[in-house]
Amino acid sequence: MRESKFRNAKQAGPSDEEYFPAEVVDRLLAQENPVTVYREYRGMSLAELAKAAEIGENELAEMESGSRAVPAWHLPAVANALGLEYDDLI
Repeated sequence: MRESKFRNAKQAGPSDEEYFPAEVVDRLLAQENPVTVYREYRGMSLAELAKAAEIGENELAEMESGSRAVPAWHLPAVANALGLEYDDLI
C-alpha cells in the first residue's frame, strides 16, 4: 500500500495561522492603515500599543494618521506587539 504525501485533517494538528473576520479584511482592502486596523481589532488603545512596542505615543499616532512615514525599524516591534508578522503591516 502506498503512503499518501498528504495528511487528512485529523492527522494534521492545529494550524498556527490566524484568521481574521471579514470586517478586518474589508478595512485592509479599503487601504486603511494596517496598524490602526489591527490595533483596533486587538482592542488596544494607542497608548497600550505604543507602550508594548516601546515607541512614543505621538510617533505611533503620526504613523497611523499617515502624517509621518513609518520608520522601518519600528515595524517589527509594532508587529510583535500586535502578535503579527512584519509582512502583515506592509
